[in-house]
Amino acid sequence: MNTALMWWIPMWTLALAAALKGLARDRLKVPARWLAALLAIVGLIPLLPASRAEPPRKPATQIVYRFDDHRHLELEGYACEGAIDYVDIRRGIRTRVMHQFARVFLQKFRHADDDGNFIFIPYDDVSAFRVSIDNGATFESARWVGTRPYAEEIASLTVVNQQAFIETKDGHLFMTSKPFGEG
Repeated sequence: MNTALMWWIPMWTLALAAALKGLARDRLKVPARWLAALLAIVGLIPLLPASRAEPPRKPATQIVYRFDDHRHLELEGYACEGAIDYVDIRRGIRTRVMHQFARVFLQKFRHADDDGNFIFIPYDDVSAFRVSIDNGATFESARWVGTRPYAEEIASLTVVNQQAFIETKDGHLFMTSKPFGEG
């Protein structure tokens, strides 16, 4: 709304309230005074801070992991939480890997597979992961079979030769099957 127009609304309302107050002095004292007070309050609404609130902004987009010079993960959201996309600029691929409320895996993560076919993306709590075997065009969900470490126990996660290895802080090693998908 135009700022000049915003000032006319309370001014007009105050003028109307003053006129009603003048009428109320002679005839309808109590109801007219209440009406004048109500109109004066309503007239001040455009001056309140909430009326100047900005519309919601588009969520921020940031690169949270880079595989190499042309492949990366983007997070679109607020406070390090939101939707995660896999982007391969060279192949023209943009795939939504995890929808809203996804969080980024924060422990040390190395994805050393450079052929691009096999892409492994862990959930933030390492309860499951998303994997692609077609250069990132599609992703499937998978869970660990058997026991798995908790996120706070993990020292590093390394993906090499189409297999993921998790090293815990106490020296244990967990791994996916090879090739992926057999257990």
